[in-house]
Amino acid sequence: MRPSSVPGHSPNSPALDLVAQSQVFGEALNRNIQATPFPRSHETQEALTSPASLPRAEGDAQQYGAIGQSRSVSDAESNVNSVSRLYTEATATVGNLSAEGELETGVLRQEHQGHIDDKGVFGGAHELNLVNATVEGHLSIDQGVGMRVDAEARVAKQEGSLFVGKDANNPILEVGAAYDLAAADLKSEALLGSDGKRTGLALGGYVGASAATGGIKAELNFPVPFTDLSVSVKAKSTVSVGAISAGGGGHAYFDHENNRLHVGVGADAAVLIGLEGNFDLSIGPKFDTRDRPSLL
Repeated sequence: MRPSSVPGHSPNSPALDLVAQSQVFGEALNRNIQATPFPRSHETQEALTSPASLPRAEGDAQQYGAIGQSRSVSDAESNVNSVSRLYTEATATVGNLSAEGELETGVLRQEHQGHIDDKGVFGGAHELNLVNATVEGHLSIDQGVGMRVDAEARVAKQEGSLFVGKDANNPILEVGAAYDLAAADLKSEALLGSDGKRTGLALGGYVGASAATGGIKAELNFPVPFTDLSVSVKAKSTVSVGAISAGGGGHAYFDHENNRLHVGVGADAAVLIGLEGNFDLSIGPKFDTRDRPSLL
């Protein structure tokens, strides 16, 4: 998309400068994704809705669509090229023993990911969020107790990564970098026994606010010989400036959604300048999407 299509900003605004900068990586990746023929069927959708016309499901689950304009192209190979402007998305589910919900709103969201060469060996991903806020929660009582709350808000967030491997969902190696501007976060997690989604132990929390953060992340995936299993190592390190934050935690659980065993730790402490580190090791069937459990 062109920066001039963002409503409510002058041509010289900082927000538009960020959008223009994102084109250096995002549009190059976008062109390569669009130039690569999709081997399977793909879909394109465009929506312009108002709050009164948003769909609402009956019963225990409710889902609200996007407010504003959205455009996305995707296929089974995890190629994605999407843009959303002035969007609000929300979901909520209530069951007999569990409840979860998510609300996200923002001014602009761009996402691009896919292979960037003809042979499908090298790929990349890019994401940009402007004036974004997200609240996500989960509470369940199954054969134990599980709870997780994530709340965050930021003026701008941008990240990009490059990966090697024909399977974009399980890259051999992926390395990326990200930054946040004017961000505030609150996270809390507890798991004892089983909450229906995970079985094991987890305890952690984080609260903080920063003027700016920058960090790097890396992921390695190793196939286990003669099996359909893989070992995945994920780590990230972040430096914060103008920050006040504290947090930490650890986990060891079996994730029933992706049938993987996870073990990891995380720690953070900052007064003006601080360093955060997170680590997760998992083993199980290969990932079927690029989504990963978030680290505290």
